[in-house]
Amino acid sequence: MIDKKSLSEVVGSEFITNYSSSIGAFRSRFEYITTPFQYLDFGQTKVIDIGGVDHVTLWNGGGASEWALFSVFGSVNYNYDNRFFVTGSLRGDASSRFAKNNQWGYFPSVSAGWRI
Repeated sequence: MIDKKSLSEVVGSEFITNYSSSIGAFRSRFEYITTPFQYLDFGQTKVIDIGGVDHVTLWNGGGASEWALFSVFGSVNYNYDNRFFVTGSLRGDASSRFAKNNQWGYFPSVSAGWRI
């Protein structure tokens, strides 16, 4: 008799880090309208009253963010007679985006099937 049962497993891990940064600047109201003179240092820096509304002609800004994710996961598949199937999975994630007092999250799943 041929064995009608089969079992397969998968185990793995993942590690991701991300760092991004940006910088931006804006200047308007250039005294010289030719392109070679339109540098950030040449535009006006004062607030201009246009129709009773103040307009700032200078803007500078930037930002940065950094995060990391570490995951471990596993899955088990059981098959009996190619008719009955059960799968269970578990993933655990540790993330810098989670709250400091709860750095790990666990995500289980189970499924079953019957081929009639």
